[in-house]
Amino acid sequence: MKPYIVVDLDGTLVRGNTFIIYFKMVLRSAPLWARIRTAILAALNLLHLISHWRMKRAMFQMASVDKLPQKAVERFVADVKSRFNPEVEELMERYRSDGYGVLIATAAMEQYVRLLGFDNYVATPDGGPEYKSEEKLRRVEHWLNSHNGRMMAMVTDHADDAPLIAALPEQGKAYRVKSNGEVDCVASAAAFGR
Repeated sequence: MKPYIVVDLDGTLVRGNTFIIYFKMVLRSAPLWARIRTAILAALNLLHLISHWRMKRAMFQMASVDKLPQKAVERFVADVKSRFNPEVEELMERYRSDGYGVLIATAAMEQYVRLLGFDNYVATPDGGPEYKSEEKLRRVEHWLNSHNGRMMAMVTDHADDAPLIAALPEQGKAYRVKSNGEVDCVASAAAFGR
């Protein structure tokens, strides 16, 4: 079995949230009707009239990557890549040089994650369910099983990934990305303090 380091995307590899970056791109680049509907969805979410997931799914149905100007999508990809955390990239490279595979695991939408150039990823497909917490663990385990892999390390910034950290084998390593971008090795999900 090939060992893998599993890396979260938002707040971990990317300093920031790719959905917010995408949302701003939609507000700047989508057709007027889509911008208005997106703003309405955001307002409904802020008023707690619809969930974040419902807002996200509705926005991606009307303003999907394939419905936006190509130049805007290219700027989005460049913006996201410019926010990659160098400490996390260095950690990924160290694991690669030790023979590990790298698997990006995220609740972000697959329709734009696939544009970021990762060899291996697990991301939320159109139509859901959102890949976070236990669902993310199930999808990661399924991907690893179908690729004869085993999770031996996990990098995240968020306690939502506690199920993945708990699933690490005893000799596995968990890394936390702090809000300042620094990476440290932690003993358990309890280190996230959430």
